Amino acid sequence: MCFSAQASFLAAGLLTVIAIASYAKATRPSYLLLAVIPLFFALQQYAEGILWLSIPQGGPPWLLTGATYLFLTIAGFGWPFILSFTAFALEKDPERKRVLAVFVGTAVLWALVGGYHLFAYGITTAITESHILYTLNSPFLHAPWLGWYYCAAILLPFFIASRRSLNLLGIAITLSCAVAYIFWYNHFLSVWCFFAALISAASYFVLLSLKKEEITSENDRTESLEKQK
Repeated sequence: MCFSAQASFLAAGLLTVIAIASYAKATRPSYLLLAVIPLFFALQQYAEGILWLSIPQGGPPWLLTGATYLFLTIAGFGWPFILSFTAFALEKDPERKRVLAVFVGTAVLWALVGGYHLFAYGITTAITESHILYTLNSPFLHAPWLGWYYCAAILLPFFIASRRSLNLLGIAITLSCAVAYIFWYNHFLSVWCFFAALISAASYFVLLSLKKEEITSENDRTESLEKQK
């Protein structure tokens, strides 16, 4: 996270609790990925907490390397897939689902290509200006268009989704993305993942909203069948 080890571990612990509570509410397979979104953010915060302690103190190389790759694998390649697949799994409209399937497919391709460049060329981490700076050694990963793709991949699926609760979650994540980009451009991934981690706590309430819609729909269906009788 962008502030300190203590803040990272505190956020990670809170998100773990939220993930457990969300998982308990996930009564359908399509709800599971939405329920564990806070857990993936928690893993990132645990990783950055370790980095905050390891970088200045010169911790074990394997621990520093492991935490770095864990954070960037989820942040760089995990979120485009996780978020697009979540929207895809929850979508009922056939046309929107086909569009979201394209996002899922491109996210898989991006994970394969980008992941190769990440692991083949390596990463350098440092603490600068009270933030963790990740320097990607692959020239390909610095291509300007990748930033636009990344933002589109993590944001657009929520706006394509037909469920209003996902649209609202998309707006919140978009605002956090804009703030991180404008004020912390050089540390975008670290700062945005912190803001998004806090917002991901709202996924619990989105899950409750979906369950409420499910109950309402079942009640309406029951009333309709009773009237037909």
